[in-house]
Amino acid sequence: MMTGHYLLRRPEGLDQRTWTTAPPAVDWLTSVYKHFPPLRRSDGKQAYASLEWYQECAHRTLLHGSDVVWSHYLEDLRFASSAVICCPSLPFHPDIKCPLS
Repeated sequence: MMTGHYLLRRPEGLDQRTWTTAPPAVDWLTSVYKHFPPLRRSDGKQAYASLEWYQECAHRTLLHGSDVVWSHYLEDLRFASSAVICCPSLPFHPDIKCPLS
């Protein structure tokens, strides 16, 4: 499944999580990340890259019109995944409309 297919689901509130610039989208990803922080290794070190690294990569990626997916395991070993999908997702999904279209 491609990330652009998520736009077909049209879950409630999707239009409220639609942005026209990268910074608010990265802010949303950051808030989800902070609400569901990743697990730490048993030796206390980080198991994943820093939040700052994720934020910088997401900002650059969104500016180039590509989707961003952040995924990691939580302390209780559940799996968290958040995505920001660029739309229109040309050339991959030209027929899938943006939530605000």
